[in-house]
Amino acid sequence: MMASRLHGPLDLRLDHVENPHIGPEDVLLEIKAASICGTDTFIYHYGAGVHPLITGHEYSGVVSEVGEDVKEFEVGDRAVGVWGISCGKCWYCRNGSPNLCQPMQAFGITNVDGSHAEYMRVPRPERVLTKLPKEISFEEGALISCSLPTGMYGVERAKIGTGDAVAIFGLGAVGISTILAAKLAGASYIIAVDPVEYRRTLAQRFGAGMSLDIKELEKVMTVEDIAEKGGVDRSVVTTPAPSAVGQAIEVTRRGGRVAVVGSVQEASVKFGHVSEMDIAGVLGMIGPDYIKKAVALVHRGRVDMRLYKTIITHRLPLAEIKKAYEIAEKKQENALKIIFTP
Repeated sequence: MMASRLHGPLDLRLDHVENPHIGPEDVLLEIKAASICGTDTFIYHYGAGVHPLITGHEYSGVVSEVGEDVKEFEVGDRAVGVWGISCGKCWYCRNGSPNLCQPMQAFGITNVDGSHAEYMRVPRPERVLTKLPKEISFEEGALISCSLPTGMYGVERAKIGTGDAVAIFGLGAVGISTILAAKLAGASYIIAVDPVEYRRTLAQRFGAGMSLDIKELEKVMTVEDIAEKGGVDRSVVTTPAPSAVGQAIEVTRRGGRVAVVGSVQEASVKFGHVSEMDIAGVLGMIGPDYIKKAVALVHRGRVDMRLYKTIITHRLPLAEIKKAYEIAEKKQENALKIIFTP
């Protein structure tokens, strides 16, 4: 099969490799749609856990082979999956936090081949896959596998509720998904912050009441009820920009809450402003139970998929994987979400 393999930092190649072999507790998934995440570009730049490694962790497909010990899936099942494989046995897994699993394995990130290929071996599918209703397309499934539930989980960790004023820093696919999720949670007013004009415009289409360049943060206080409280109730950071966490704290009121999603490596924070403020780190959701929530919201029409799919800016064949990573990393051509069809 064809597969995108990372042989080292910035050394991505389209290789012809043997189809994966599955064991008794695995399934073989024929990939129908896959996409590039911000984490993928980070791995592309800095390297994976082992090399060579097939990239990618956002995907949907059809089960084409089933190991003899697998009970929950059959050949022909349409499925969408999460980015990692939790063990189910460690303290975190046993206590309801599989996203913090100690021996976690992550597709295309650590040492398990990922989804940028024609087929993918899925170990312990009961801890990874969720069945995808036929009414939801494979493209939509790829979005549901990571971007949408990560936005939902970020909103949950930020404790956004009815009537809250919210600021969202970073308007990539996860940031836009966070706007959707914040609206579903009852946010009354959403301020979207990003240096890229195209993304700010898109955020307003998704329901942001105000979209700002990072240099315009003083305008947050022009909203009457926000000014009265001295800031927004909740902020969510979905960008690795070092300044974003400090800026989120700056615009969040006393007693508010800031959730930091994803791969923030460093931050400059003035802790003098943190007055009974909660700061929550968000590694990202994992596990089929959580992704089932996202599938259910889409299936029941709670998410406008015609609008949501507008975050897909590029559709490319797997053969153009190197071009796709270059576009994604450099944010060329107003790139937001790139979808592959192997």
